[in-house]
Amino acid sequence: MASFARRRGFGSSKPATYPYASTYDDDSYAADASSASPLTGLPPHIQRHLAAVYCTLGCMSAAATVGAVLSARTGFFYGGWLPMLVSMGALFAFMAIPAGGVGGAAAETRRAAALGVFSAANGAAAGPLLSYVTAVQPALPAVALGATAVMFVCLSAAAVLARRRSYLFLGGGLSAALSALLVVSLASSFFRSSSALGVELWVGLLVFCGYVLYDTQRIVERAHDGDRDAKRHALELFQDLFAMLVRVAIILARNQQRRDDKEERRRRS
Repeated sequence: MASFARRRGFGSSKPATYPYASTYDDDSYAADASSASPLTGLPPHIQRHLAAVYCTLGCMSAAATVGAVLSARTGFFYGGWLPMLVSMGALFAFMAIPAGGVGGAAAETRRAAALGVFSAANGAAAGPLLSYVTAVQPALPAVALGATAVMFVCLSAAAVLARRRSYLFLGGGLSAALSALLVVSLASSFFRSSSALGVELWVGLLVFCGYVLYDTQRIVERAHDGDRDAKRHALELFQDLFAMLVRVAIILARNQQRRDDKEERRRRS
């Protein structure tokens, strides 16, 4: 659900317009820019920002994993509308809390707590999916998690190492594809079409892979412009990663079920 509530748009071209840019004066900014990494071409302050983003993303992923496992094993917060409502409430709370040190350390702590609740609630909402995938094949959740992690790391690294802004052209097409996917999702839920579900899964996976490329480069560009809100940037990547994981898990489970059905028919014949 949160995957469709995405915030887009670039910031101002002046770093000073962002609260997080206040710790960098013109001289230190220029000094950092002149010592860019030969591998990525990114100055140290951008590399530090990306490290903070991925660290926050790792914490959010851990919270989502805990939420999913607890939901699947205990039945607490299991599916339904409650996890979704809690997730949306935490997201709105996070957006409402001022960033950039405006509210001091207490505000940043509240923002981190809101992100934790958002991640755990998303994981709890995926509890039924975890139970289903585990019932199909106990090893599938680990396979899905590993495959998604490898895909995400490769795509993110490709975006960081590629020429600057080379993937930003994807933004418009991805937004249109996401809107079309919403229509396909509604159609598959109304008509119970297996073909529509397959299209939604595979095309959706490709769309969110594209979003990883686009969002990673967009985060780099916004950091160059002075926007170094690591928590909000990690939230965008978490939405991409979570959407990818859900689709990979369902695709693997469907494929495993087809193999099991073929094996069962072969035994009976």
